[in-house]
Amino acid sequence: MTEFAKSPMFKSANANSCARIMAAFLAPDERLLAVADVTSAGPVTIGVAVTDQRIVGVPKSSEHPIELQVRRGELTDVHFDKRLVFSYLIGVTGDTKVEFGIALIDERKFLQPFLDRLLAPQPSPGISLVKKTPPPPEPSADPTIVDELVKLADLHERGLLTDDEFQAAKAAVINGSP
Repeated sequence: MTEFAKSPMFKSANANSCARIMAAFLAPDERLLAVADVTSAGPVTIGVAVTDQRIVGVPKSSEHPIELQVRRGELTDVHFDKRLVFSYLIGVTGDTKVEFGIALIDERKFLQPFLDRLLAPQPSPGISLVKKTPPPPEPSADPTIVDELVKLADLHERGLLTDDEFQAAKAAVINGSP
């Protein structure tokens, strides 16, 4: 497998596991660019991969199907949607939003150049490109406090939040602070 970028927040073993699983799903002309610790509880993913052709929520193993993905040609926007104390990686295809999972600030900073590259128009010889402006994003429905607390607990259990950070974030969610 060719070299790819690993998020500094992603434990090396987890990043390598993500890459091995993605290798089973790559098309012959597709190249893995980066893996990051952006995870989802439903469907369960162990990280997110950005290739030169798509964004993928990486399943637990190569025996599990890919349930979260957006291909370059379908992608009209990709952004991080901040909700209370979390940011969610969102891929937009027309009227559909695909939520890849929670991304901490360092993951967002790491992923942004790869996402920008995926969104960049791909010129074809002899064809001029007209950049389409995507419609403004619709306001997202606020998750419930319970949803946010469950996600906080997950981050804490995975060791991504210290006890103090967990308690502070939990208090912010309960008190409705951003």
